[in-house]
Amino acid sequence: MWSMKKILESRAIFQELQITSMLQQQEFSIKKVYKVMLGDHEHVHWKRVACNNKASPKALFVTWLILHGRLATKDRLFTWGITNDDHCPLCNEASESISHLFFECPFSRASWNACQQQLKEVVTVRALTEEINVVALKSKRSGAKAQLYCMMFAETMYQIWLQRNAKIFGGLMLDTVANFRQICFRVASRCNECTRKFMLW
Repeated sequence: MWSMKKILESRAIFQELQITSMLQQQEFSIKKVYKVMLGDHEHVHWKRVACNNKASPKALFVTWLILHGRLATKDRLFTWGITNDDHCPLCNEASESISHLFFECPFSRASWNACQQQLKEVVTVRALTEEINVVALKSKRSGAKAQLYCMMFAETMYQIWLQRNAKIFGGLMLDTVANFRQICFRVASRCNECTRKFMLW
């Protein structure tokens, strides 16, 4: 009875999406039906940063929130009336937005610069959208160094978020070197030998 109910429900979905004409064709394609059911969605250029990355699951989740602009930074909490203070806890110089916290704050910039130096990249100060574009381009490459760059990016974002929370809730703040070591440890523990050699330059 349950299976019959599901079959009838599927029939209703097919009629609603006008897939019945596809079912009558001689060469039926599940892929075509799936695409019709999926509908039209905007393709984002950074999907491989989150989906094709060997960083830790927690780091990928925080990165995913950053990419979607959904991280609960103080500027958003202030807008919702949850907090009375929207200043960045790491530098106390500006409003804590996603862009400021991860790419404009001197503390965060120093952490990411240290990672770029480790990877023998040219240290460049970029805004949020520019840095995401760079990481998105590297995520499309299959080389070990490109994979390492994407892992470093995600783990750095996660470490900055951890440090921000530690400062707010515990008043603790590690220096740039200590944060850099934490990032390198997590990256090295999750990459293979071929990728890890690029961290030992």
